[in-house]
Amino acid sequence: MKILIIEDDAKITDILTISLKIRWPKAIVISAKDGQEGISLFGRKNPDLLILDLGLPDIDGLDVLRQVRGFSDKPVLILSVRNDEADIVEGLELGADEYVTKPFRQMELLSRIQCILRRQHGASDDKPLICGCFNYLPTKRRLLFNDREIIFTMTEARIFEELIKNCGRAVSTENLAQAIWGTDYAGSNEAIHVYINRLRKKVEKAPSCPQFIINTPGIGYSLEQEE
Repeated sequence: MKILIIEDDAKITDILTISLKIRWPKAIVISAKDGQEGISLFGRKNPDLLILDLGLPDIDGLDVLRQVRGFSDKPVLILSVRNDEADIVEGLELGADEYVTKPFRQMELLSRIQCILRRQHGASDDKPLICGCFNYLPTKRRLLFNDREIIFTMTEARIFEELIKNCGRAVSTENLAQAIWGTDYAGSNEAIHVYINRLRKKVEKAPSCPQFIINTPGIGYSLEQEE
């Protein structure tokens, strides 16, 4: 397993590296101190996970995320001092799989990383999941829909898989949180709402007036068949 850290604070990089090596002794941890170096390393080393700071000396970490998502769907965990809702929402909308704010608790961070890795390698059965016009291949995270092919990020895929397995039935936000992170933590509802909006942008003709991914107030979300 290879993990890339893009972080300009050497002390934080050292703390992360030590923690990761203790938890996963065989892990290869590489690091970059700025965004451009990080993007170059990502392209050359193809890590299994990117831990990304936003406050980089050359370019904003969100710009790094935009560029990385242009050529890779490997999981990205943002680790940043920025805790404004706007930054968190933008990071998730751009394709981050997790957003953790500094100062962080090491055990919680390692738990989040474990959940990411579990989601990445968890699927073993590529039997199609079908709901009306939706034909979904879990291990490839590929949706065939109305002569279109849609590829989901890992977290989007986890949510969509829960929805299609419960076709026509509302899935609670608590159950979606369990499927994504293994727990229902404070702020998970807001994060799930962001991911649902991302799914709607990929699936719906009019995301603001969804036809397929429907909110059931007080319960959660459902995937409805085309009428």
